[in-house]
Amino acid sequence: MCVGAALLGAGTTAATAFNIGLGLTVANSFVQRAAAQDRANQTYNQALIANQSAEADKRQRQLAPAQALQQYAGFVSPIATGLPTTIGSSQVQANPFSTALGGALVGGQFGGGAGALLGGGLGLLGGLL
Repeated sequence: MCVGAALLGAGTTAATAFNIGLGLTVANSFVQRAAAQDRANQTYNQALIANQSAEADKRQRQLAPAQALQQYAGFVSPIATGLPTTIGSSQVQANPFSTALGGALVGGQFGGGAGALLGGGLGLLGGLL
């Protein structure tokens, strides 16, 4: 500071002015340095957010086919194993009259009239059960 005042060849007023100017320059450089650091931090944070977003998008694109396949498998697997498809069963009950006639016909072939009566009776009983 004194060197600057000595170079100017001035007295104490010039040295004071030089010292004030030098102090303002130093303060200004510290403010500019702090502002530059803030801008650098903001740029870094924005780049970090952009990178995280890009990674999330890439992860989502890679998982999308697997998720679609899981949804498709959830739809197809029960059909392939036969779980949701049920075939209705129908019960068929024999007509007692036709079973009695069939029993009488078979009984008549083996035992004549008595066999026909016995076969018809058993056929009727089988048709009723």
